[in-house]
Amino acid sequence: MINFNHNGFAEQRSSFALQSAEKVNEVIAKLPVATPLKLWSTGFGAESPETANAVENFKAVYVTSEKESGIVNCPTNRYEIVQHETAIRPIIDALVQSGVEHFDFNAQSTLSWANLNVFVGASGFDGVKLGFSISNSFDSSGAVSYGFDVNRVTKTLTLKGYRLACANGMKIEVPLEQAEIVRPEIRTQVQNLLREKTRVLHTKSAGAKIEAMRYITEAIALLHAPVENMIKKAKAWTINDTTHFKELIKLHVGRRFATKVLNQYNRDSQEESLWDLYNAMTFVASHDESLSTTARETLIDKASDMLNLEMFPKVEARK
Repeated sequence: MINFNHNGFAEQRSSFALQSAEKVNEVIAKLPVATPLKLWSTGFGAESPETANAVENFKAVYVTSEKESGIVNCPTNRYEIVQHETAIRPIIDALVQSGVEHFDFNAQSTLSWANLNVFVGASGFDGVKLGFSISNSFDSSGAVSYGFDVNRVTKTLTLKGYRLACANGMKIEVPLEQAEIVRPEIRTQVQNLLREKTRVLHTKSAGAKIEAMRYITEAIALLHAPVENMIKKAKAWTINDTTHFKELIKLHVGRRFATKVLNQYNRDSQEESLWDLYNAMTFVASHDESLSTTARETLIDKASDMLNLEMFPKVEARK
């Protein structure tokens, strides 16, 4: 074991904890809600102060959650607010209508955005479940999206993951062009399924979402083998040199998260491997309640980038 001083980060309840399908409607209904408000030269609100002038062509997007509220966006009046419930519920309905009655999920949100991560099928190698994310925002950063596509720059496909052994949320970017990870016939099948998903969604027919869900769930089933290959490679990637380990921390973890990640690694590392470090990072992101939602997502992104950049150096980090 590589020993470092630590300050005793304590395990806490995971905010990424899985919930069963029966709870999904209740969780969706509690996601933040946006309200459009008029903009005035002195602020915002429903009515104009006597000395204020209306700001033409713009409005404020005021968002309320169970814990906080505030303005997240001041778009033009043409911007259409799509509530998280309106965006996400039809996709869950389509998933069920496609034949998937049993699934697990978790949800994360800020005032600006919400993600509902859906995990289908049995857990795979090392107890990792695979799934996809449904996302919506109020800050103009993106319209509702779901499923996954191939990144044209990195040539990777991003999956949501959940490791049952430690209740870790995670992100796994599968390098489709790495033959040692993805067999050519699997890559072709997955690409064809995603192509069909895109095709049916462009039709905007009533059954498009249902058909798209079938393609997405079939692709997830095919991707268990490549993810297993990635995990096995990361487990075999041993870190037995202190200098190299510190370089990994500096490059992929950063000063902000280093102490907590090192503490977790020293507690739970079994093989002193890249997979152990990845799990230490995702554990802190999933369990440390002192981190903001944005910080959690940042650390999970860092862990995902680390796996690919270290094991497949030609894979670029996300832009």
